[in-house]
Order: sequence, then C-alpha cells, then structure tokens
Amino acid sequence: MRNNITAELIRGQAAQLHGLDTTETRCAELAGDVERHNTAIRNAAQQLDFNDEPGRFNALLAAHAQPRKKRA
Repeated sequence: MRNNITAELIRGQAAQLHGLDTTETRCAELAGDVERHNTAIRNAAQQLDFNDEPGRFNALLAAHAQPRKKRA
C-alpha cells in the first residue's frame, strides 16, 4: 500500500516533531520533494540485494533521481 505525502502531513509533522509553523505553500513544496525521494528509494530497493555493497544504494538513487520542478 502506498500513501501519498500531503502538505497536511508535512505541516503536522513539522508542528509535532519540531514545533514549527510552516506555510501551506512551503508544505506543499516539501510534500512533492518527499514524494520524489520516497519513489526513488522504493525503485532502488527493488534492485538491491541484502548483500550488495552500501555504495550501490547511492548509485541507484542517483540513477532514479528526478529533477526538482522549478518554483514559479
């Protein structure tokens, strides 16, 4: 099961874990970043074996990386 990362989730985590009050706009930007990061990790994990060298994970993350959308 895959849950999408939402601005509300980011805002709640920022408040609960760090005591931060973050704008909805910034939370939406961060949600997109976290979602891209999670997708890259899931894709890389499917190609890894437990016995692989740790550096292979970084290489796979880089291979699956998607450029961040530029702010308007």
